[in-house]
Amino acid sequence: MYSNYKLLEVKLRMPNDEDTFPVVKEPINVGVYSVSPEGVFENCNKRMRFFQPLVTCPFALGANENLLQDEDVANRSYLDTLLLFLTSTQERRQMIRNTEFVCSRDVLVLLLCTPYDRKKKWSIAVSKYRNTIYMCLVPDEDVVEQLDNRRIRILYKNSLLKKLQQHCLVSRVEDLNRIEDYEQRTENGQLYGVFKTTFGDSHLLFDAPVIAENTNNYALNGKLKNCSLTNTDSIGQPTTFVDLRLRQDTMSGPEWVAHYTNEMILWWAECFLTGIKTIHVAQHDKDLIVKRFHDLVARDFHLECKKHWSSYACANFMSRFLMDIKKLMAPVDSPNAVYMVEYDPKGEGITYRVEAERNEHTFIPDWYTKKFKLNGSSSMPF
Repeated sequence: MYSNYKLLEVKLRMPNDEDTFPVVKEPINVGVYSVSPEGVFENCNKRMRFFQPLVTCPFALGANENLLQDEDVANRSYLDTLLLFLTSTQERRQMIRNTEFVCSRDVLVLLLCTPYDRKKKWSIAVSKYRNTIYMCLVPDEDVVEQLDNRRIRILYKNSLLKKLQQHCLVSRVEDLNRIEDYEQRTENGQLYGVFKTTFGDSHLLFDAPVIAENTNNYALNGKLKNCSLTNTDSIGQPTTFVDLRLRQDTMSGPEWVAHYTNEMILWWAECFLTGIKTIHVAQHDKDLIVKRFHDLVARDFHLECKKHWSSYACANFMSRFLMDIKKLMAPVDSPNAVYMVEYDPKGEGITYRVEAERNEHTFIPDWYTKKFKLNGSSSMPF
C-alpha cells in the first residue's frame, strides 16, 4: 500500500520572497454553522458568541489544573462538519464548482507559519475528488501521548484562554432580557465561519472558529440593549469577526522574542486568512490578573514583528506549496487515495508518500461521495 517517501520540490524560502506579495483576494464569509460541545454539526448560528466583557478590570484568571481536560479532545472528524455545511442547501453546493482546495483554516495557518517553525513536525492528508483537492491535518500520535514542555505550555495557555472566554464572550439566549450566567457559558460549543478566497493562483474554501463583533449594541455593561428578538437565528449572520487573546504585560527581552516568533505569527496568520481586523488582547500580570484590554490592528503585525518573521515569506511559501500540490495531484481522482505530505524541521524538507487504496487515513466520507454518484457524470456533487 505504501510507496517510499519522495521529496516535494518546494522551497521554504526563496531569495525573491521579499520582493512581491502574492495576489490575495479579501476573504468572503459565505456562511456560518455551529458545532455542539459534543462535536455535533448544527446547521444554524445558535453557538454564536460576541465579545462583551461581563466583568471590569482587574479580574483573576485561573487555569484548569487538569490541562488535558481543557484540550479539544472532541475534535471534529476531519472535514465532516464543513462538508455537511456545503451539502445542506443547493446554494451552498454550488460553492464547490470553482473551488480548488477545501480544508480547515488550521491547515493554512500551519503552511503560513512553516518557514519559521523550527520545532513542529506536521502531516497533512491530501485527496482529490472531482477536480477538488481536500486537505486535513493528521494528528501526531507521539505528540498526543507525550507531555513535553512545549505541549504543556500550549495546554496551559489554551486553558487560560478558555477561562478568559468565559468572562468575555456572551451568547444570545432564548430570554434576551438576561445574559447567561457563568456556569451556562462554560461549555456552549463553537460557531464556525466558512470563507472563500483566492491565494495566488489557487481558489480556497475553508472554515474557522469565529467570534462575532458586537456591532449592533446587543449587549452593554452586562445588560442587553435594543433587543426584541427571540432566537439566535433571527439575529442573522454576523458580518464582522474579532479575535480574543492573552498577553503578559511585562516580559523580558527573550520572552518578547519568543512571543513575537511563536505566538504573534499565529495571530497574524489566523486573522489574515479570515479578514479579521481587530484583536482584543487581555493584558495580565504574572499572577494572572487581567489589568486591561488593548486592541491590536492585525494589519500592523508584520511591522511590529519584522525583525522576527516576514509575512511576504510566509505567503509566498504557501502559494508555492499549493501550486506544487496541484501539480502533484493532477493525475489523481479518487476519494480513497491519500497523499501523506509531511514536514520535519530536522529532516531534508517536505516529503510525501502515496496510499493508493482505501486506508486508515482516507477521510472523504462515503456519504459525500455517494451524493456525487447519484448525479452520474456531472462535475457537481448534486
